[in-house]
Amino acid sequence: MKSNKKPFYKQWWAVTIAFIFVFFVGYIFGSAASSSDDSNDEASVASSSKSSSKSTTDDKSSGKNNAKKTLTVSYKNYEISSEKTFKPNYTNNSWAGGSVSVDSITLYKTAKAYNYDSANDGKFTIQGFMQIHYVIKTKADVSVYPTQGTYIYSNGEQHGADSTESWDGDISKNVTKQGTVTVPVEKISNVNSVRVKFDASGQDFSDDSLDHDFDFTITLS
Repeated sequence: MKSNKKPFYKQWWAVTIAFIFVFFVGYIFGSAASSSDDSNDEASVASSSKSSSKSTTDDKSSGKNNAKKTLTVSYKNYEISSEKTFKPNYTNNSWAGGSVSVDSITLYKTAKAYNYDSANDGKFTIQGFMQIHYVIKTKADVSVYPTQGTYIYSNGEQHGADSTESWDGDISKNVTKQGTVTVPVEKISNVNSVRVKFDASGQDFSDDSLDHDFDFTITLS
């Protein structure tokens, strides 16, 4: 006698379980593939971001290296190709009104020859500038004018200071004041020293005991 019992794989519940199993496995593999794609996308974005950041940094670095140095004198910019600073540590104590020190002198060479219009000496071509840094310490109420002085270089040039610097003038007693004087240089070669001449006096014009003519030479070494 034959049995009417169906094999288990033909039972309805077996077919249902198999269908659910196949669907579940397919869902898992599909999610894994999607997650992998997302991860790859995120890595690509991060790489692009890093590349962009590096490019920006390189651009900034390149811009920094290509930056040109300029010196502004009387509201005009001059491109500088090189500079050299000297530290003479010079102090002049010959004046009863106080002391005058020069602690720094910088010689600037311009990138090209420039036409310079001097209020004192007319128009001429320059190759650079000399910038002298002063420190003045007073013992009385005085008037002193390095920015109106005369500057003579070792190469035979003589120039009056005529830039817009105006930090000097009337200075009260027991005051320390400092500033720069910038003077043009026609021929930058063979400038090994500078002779400096300027006037000083007391603020009381009836007392000439503080009248003084500064005249000193500083060697650039």
